Amino acid sequence: MMNCKHFDNKFSFPIAPGKHNPPCVLTKAREIGRTVRHSSQCKVTDTDLQDIFITMTSLLTDPVCLTNDVAAQEAVKKLAELEKDVLKITTEEMIHLLEAAQDTLKKAENIADQSLDEMQIHLEKCRKELNSHTDKCKQTLDDHTAKCTNAIDEHISKTAESTFEQSCEGRLQRKTAVGCHSANDANCRTRLI
Repeated sequence: MMNCKHFDNKFSFPIAPGKHNPPCVLTKAREIGRTVRHSSQCKVTDTDLQDIFITMTSLLTDPVCLTNDVAAQEAVKKLAELEKDVLKITTEEMIHLLEAAQDTLKKAENIADQSLDEMQIHLEKCRKELNSHTDKCKQTLDDHTAKCTNAIDEHISKTAESTFEQSCEGRLQRKTAVGCHSANDANCRTRLI
């Protein structure tokens, strides 16, 4: 309401924040709500409690907007009783409050259960995707390993053949140098074998 110009004329005080305007009653009420909701100890000092009563009563008795509002006048009456410590909460009101609290807790539990189910579904989906990706990576790695192994085997085979041929040529050259001058020489053929 404080940021909407439509409501600026609905109260007896200006609600638009400004440099020359002190904080309005709506701003003070909002701060009270924040302070009470975010209090870690759920305690209020006597001075703060008195300020709360004054601020809330001022807001609920605004002559422009809430003078003829029955619910606002009932709230002012209950605030006055609470301030004087004579407000009595009936059994019916207590039951209503407890039922409302129980309903809120059930809603929170349902939301938590639904969120847990959604998280489990998402987790299972992530596991499947991870397993699929891992399998693809393993297959790619296996394929690459096989290619590399084949290339190494071929290289070893070529190197062994080349080394064998070079060795044979070297033996042939040594034998030839020793005395085999003709390939048709029977002694030379037997020595080469």
